[in-house]
Amino acid sequence: MTNYNITNNFSYANAAHFAKLSEWAYKDKVNFTKSVKSLGYKDIMFFDKNGAQAYGIRFKDYVILAFRGTEPTQFSDIKADLKSWKTHAETNGSVHAGFKNELDKIWAPILTYIQTNKDKPLYITGHSLGAAMATLATSRVQKYSNFRSLYTYGSPRVGNKRFLTGCSFSHV
Repeated sequence: MTNYNITNNFSYANAAHFAKLSEWAYKDKVNFTKSVKSLGYKDIMFFDKNGAQAYGIRFKDYVILAFRGTEPTQFSDIKADLKSWKTHAETNGSVHAGFKNELDKIWAPILTYIQTNKDKPLYITGHSLGAAMATLATSRVQKYSNFRSLYTYGSPRVGNKRFLTGCSFSHV
């Protein structure tokens, strides 16, 4: 890879790297792959079902999940944002029904991907709706993975106080 070393602790270098991946997650599969390959990543997985999208990026030392955020021209994204009533979280408390529904669409293959790579440190990122999905995914992966960090950008409120206090990750 092009001299990039992800650290286990918060760093501005990590934040900038994950912000770039969150931005690129809006690209289609071909252009996303081209962009991340320019950074040295080679093993890319695309998760896509009914408008819910994320990318899995595996490198020799770690794995990244990058969730795509709201695209204003995608009706499924607008619908997800509007389903703002509370529903029971998979872990603790209540969460935004639309965000949970979007993650649920692609959760099964993501969970398989995570379990396949459970020996590698896992980093999760996303912007907007992608940040909400990333937060929900992070709350679920604790027992299945070697989770290290969550970096979100422009995240809406995902869950209630009980959800947040039940999460085993902190917000910076």
